[in-house]
Amino acid sequence: NVTDEVHEMYGLPYGVYIAQVYEGTPAQKAGLKKGDIITYFDGEGVETMEELSMLLDCSRAGSKIQIGVMVTTQYGYEERMIEVVLGGRN
Repeated sequence: NVTDEVHEMYGLPYGVYIAQVYEGTPAQKAGLKKGDIITYFDGEGVETMEELSMLLDCSRAGSKIQIGVMVTTQYGYEERMIEVVLGGRN
């Protein structure tokens, strides 16, 4: 989670920071990368991993959803919408 402290110290947008993307996962196939910050999941705002997990738990494997992601650019962070096909949870 990007907390108030992390936001103030590093200037990161609020949301769920992606610390790692595993090869071959739906996240990797959709183009998500380490350092991206998830801010929306299928139209719902997301600020914590708990919120994201709850939304994922209510979603079916194989569903296509839109994820709002803040990605780093040479000018700072830029929001992008990415379509992800959800996989099953292990």
